Amino acid sequence: MKNTCLICDRPEKLSFDFQNNRLNAKGEPAIEYSDGWAQYYYFGEKLPDKTIETQIQDCQEKQLRELTFNGSDDYQLQEIPPEIFKLEHLKKLNLNNK
Repeated sequence: MKNTCLICDRPEKLSFDFQNNRLNAKGEPAIEYSDGWAQYYYFGEKLPDKTIETQIQDCQEKQLRELTFNGSDDYQLQEIPPEIFKLEHLKKLNLNNK
């Protein structure tokens, strides 16, 4: 992007792993703006917009019967989180790593 200038408001929240100077926040956005735009990072790795923790929490609150984890080029699910086995209403779990 030669000869390009981006102008925006400062984020309301920035969370870092200061030892390694990288974006990091567990279960919440690492970058968040006042308009609601946010990005999730875990030790510098960008996560999907809706993190696994958030999906599990939504599933519990809404008593969903089906849950799908979509992998991306940036993130691949390595194991099934143990919280999944505590979801009493869940009947079907889809793992769609790309």
